Amino acid sequence: MKRKLWILFPAVLVAAVALNGSIPPTPRAPQVPADAKVIVINYVRPEEVFPGDFATVYGFNLEAERVKEVWLMDGKATFRVEIVEQTAHSILLRLPAWIPAGRWQIAVFTDKEILIEQGVYFKVRAYHGLPTG
Repeated sequence: MKRKLWILFPAVLVAAVALNGSIPPTPRAPQVPADAKVIVINYVRPEEVFPGDFATVYGFNLEAERVKEVWLMDGKATFRVEIVEQTAHSILLRLPAWIPAGRWQIAVFTDKEILIEQGVYFKVRAYHGLPTG
């Protein structure tokens, strides 16, 4: 008896959809207007740096009028990064010398006074020992 009820389940499901009148439409990706200026950071080079080193982030709409500040976040701490050079497609950064080692996420502070976390991470490595000359 249990087997016969199990076979009927797909038929009942099809009948319920048919009685409802329509199948819900498939979701579509949101449309972005052509004139929208979305700030996007695609990647950072180099992917591993030492404290005090330079790194360059690459993306779109990164000009000085749009991106006012760049921040590094790891969930516990937040550091503001010095912007050395800035164009529409790249920002040259100098990391603070006191930043701890770890994996850091990039965030940008926009002209609209909004902090936007980007999905780009890089690694800050720790110095091991003293330099030997």
